[in-house]
Amino acid sequence: MAGATVVDGTGAPGYVADVGVAGDRIAAVGDLSSAPRARTIEAKDRVVAPGFIDVHAHSELALGRTDDGFGPVRMGVTTQLSAPDGFGWAPLPEARFAEMAQYLEVFYGSAGADLGGGDLDGFLRRLGSHLPGNVALQVPHASVRLAVLGWEPRVATDEELAQMQAIVRRWVERGAVALSTGLEYEPARRADTRELVALALAAREGGAIYVAHQRGYGEAVGAGLDETLAVARGAHTPVHVSHLTVDADVARRLAAAEDEGIEITFDKYPYTAGSTHLASLLPFWAQVGPPADVLARLDELGADDAFLRHLETTSDADRPRFATANLAEPSGWEGKTLREVCTELGMAVGPGIVEILRRTRLRALMVYHGNDGGLESAIHETYRHRRHMVASDGIYHGARPHPRAFGTFPRVLGRLVREQKVLSLETAVHKMTGQPASTFGLKGRGHLREGAFADLVVFDPATVQDLGTYDEPRKGVIGIDYVIVNGGVAIDAGALVDRERGRLLAQS
Repeated sequence: MAGATVVDGTGAPGYVADVGVAGDRIAAVGDLSSAPRARTIEAKDRVVAPGFIDVHAHSELALGRTDDGFGPVRMGVTTQLSAPDGFGWAPLPEARFAEMAQYLEVFYGSAGADLGGGDLDGFLRRLGSHLPGNVALQVPHASVRLAVLGWEPRVATDEELAQMQAIVRRWVERGAVALSTGLEYEPARRADTRELVALALAAREGGAIYVAHQRGYGEAVGAGLDETLAVARGAHTPVHVSHLTVDADVARRLAAAEDEGIEITFDKYPYTAGSTHLASLLPFWAQVGPPADVLARLDELGADDAFLRHLETTSDADRPRFATANLAEPSGWEGKTLREVCTELGMAVGPGIVEILRRTRLRALMVYHGNDGGLESAIHETYRHRRHMVASDGIYHGARPHPRAFGTFPRVLGRLVREQKVLSLETAVHKMTGQPASTFGLKGRGHLREGAFADLVVFDPATVQDLGTYDEPRKGVIGIDYVIVNGGVAIDAGALVDRERGRLLAQS
């Protein structure tokens, strides 16, 4: 790259230089005008930065296997972490694997069934094939617990804790950089703090940190943070919180944790709407067990007036819109609100939710839109916090998935940096590169310096922007000119040219 503005991922001011690549490494940074070269990418008026790192994306099964799987590299992402929210498929016995694949199908489609989940090493070999970008492993708490306790809604015994710790150690031995858990999803929701500390201790033995989709957000964020910090203390480990929004109370709690010596970071996507499955509207007790048990329970509850009233009063049915509804025939529901679909079914909201979950076999994915005009300012406050880093929380499946899967990183650069001036360019790039690399121990990634891996993105700071909308989430991005993964050009003048540059970092 010749004549680019180098933004190196440290947060330091950018500077003009050439960047030379040899093999899979950055060979030199400086004046390389007289250096021999096979190709020159003219990058005047462009920024060259380390490839972006997405610390929370539900993408690993789509990578290299579906067209959506190239969405991350198109927006400059060269590395992402696996197993967000503790979701995973291995190692699991055949029956449990089938249950987990069914449970996760709403988020990942049917791709999980193709990977198999019995043998960990076999699963990793299949996961690591045909990757357009790098994947760093996290230990999936959900499959660890499922392998030992099944779906049972109880705390683990000492013997069961020891078995789970052994599985965690196997993952860390294979390169996992964190233990990831989703404490508002089954079966991880059934873990107590004692279990979380025990597993985090096992992970920390090998240098892996603790990552939490907490047991509480919104009004319950204080309780959620209290538990996360209890794990940090009990396991003497750094902790990272998934999709956390900062307000005055959260900022105070984060500052107090830092004063105590706890290393805590967090991520958040730059959109006001969220996304998860429709079944999340069910009371926790109704979600116990594998999908077949939940569906059988819904058959019983469909005539329970109190249960149906509860669904109606707590669903806020004008906010959720369907991203996808897995039915044998096209539903036409995508993009419509929950209330609109219930009306089409001729049902009130409570019975309608039950009917939709039955028809889709729990595979209804929603985009939850906020109704608070302060959400945009909350994003600004969150992104200004120095412990924050960028993540997409992208879901690469469905007719109308959340556009964050395809536009998060250019949206930050175009909207929050250039238009709204919430962040400097250097700070934004640091949150996308150097900070996550340092937090998760991704050696040789996240910084643009001689000897580092040649994961690079070249973009136009004057035009870079996401184009996707909630109606057309896959419209893509502009301004991402080149993406280099492990020294090879994956995106060339905006076009995808190499589909298999990535590596499973546990095996690199």
